[in-house]
Amino acid sequence: MTDQTDTLINTFCFALALFYLLFQCLRLFYPKWALRFEGKYREVQERMRAAGVFLSEKELMRAVPVDAAVRGLLKGNITDEPGIICRSAFRRALAVTAFAVIFMLAMTFGYTDKPEAASYASDMVLVAIGLTLSAVARYRMLLVVTYIAERISEKTKA
Repeated sequence: MTDQTDTLINTFCFALALFYLLFQCLRLFYPKWALRFEGKYREVQERMRAAGVFLSEKELMRAVPVDAAVRGLLKGNITDEPGIICRSAFRRALAVTAFAVIFMLAMTFGYTDKPEAASYASDMVLVAIGLTLSAVARYRMLLVVTYIAERISEKTKA
């Protein structure tokens, strides 16, 4: 392949990796949008409407902050089945990210005559970080749905 083709492929791979990372950031920081994107929000919204509970995006973001979700995954006492699944996915994503960083360092220092190898490895690191953010976003959405269910049950009890 020519240098121009290598550059084009490298740029395309970097753009895809960056797009994936940005998409996972959006899922993490905007849980209501993420629920809507995944198709779960319609059911939640119908339940909220039936119970007379109306929550804004900001209220959901304050109720379940990102750092609380990360702390819960790192050192929380998770006992429910979906939470355990999220925690194991988070731990796998951290392992993949560590492997990707080590692999990138090996490609950077091991193949100095092939700079595209290090570039592709750095794209892999971006995807691995996106995978980690995806696991945190999934757990945060679980916490948001739990929070909404608690608010609905409080409203129906009253």
